[in-house]
Amino acid sequence: LIEEALIRGGVDPERASASLQDCERSLVRHYYRLSLDDTPELLPGVVDLLDSLSEEGFVMGLVTGNLESIAWSKLRSVGIDHYFSHGGFSSDHRDRKELVGIAIEEFGMRGGIEGLKPILIGDAIQDMQAASCHKVFPIGVCTGVYSAEQLKDAGAETTMEDLVQVSALYKTLGLT
Repeated sequence: LIEEALIRGGVDPERASASLQDCERSLVRHYYRLSLDDTPELLPGVVDLLDSLSEEGFVMGLVTGNLESIAWSKLRSVGIDHYFSHGGFSSDHRDRKELVGIAIEEFGMRGGIEGLKPILIGDAIQDMQAASCHKVFPIGVCTGVYSAEQLKDAGAETTMEDLVQVSALYKTLGLT
């Protein structure tokens, strides 16, 4: 997004690409400065869902359009960073579809998913499309701006209204 914005703003594509690291460092600095006054809140059901998945032995990674240091900071600020072992971040690749592949590769390198089917829980159309590209089971959750219908059209196998519906997730996964 940064590179695209620079190019649309008239910056030469080569210069825009070359300046990405400087832009990312600046974003991180500004994020930390601005987040001092921020008190983020977790969506209802997040901790219960993460607790349940953790108790069942699920290994969880994160796929996000955030830069890695910002993503970990956000998770730490609400006390849920310990649930996630690794992830795919926008600082790893510009294409969200590739971030899912990066996260899967990380699982493989850490002895994770041989013979298991990865699951992606997301609230964006891009999440569902990325899951489909990597044969990951996509579960849409309507906590963002997209409806259940939009998430299903983008590839969600099932959708939930919110993360409180842990029992629906378990049924989808065949655990109940």
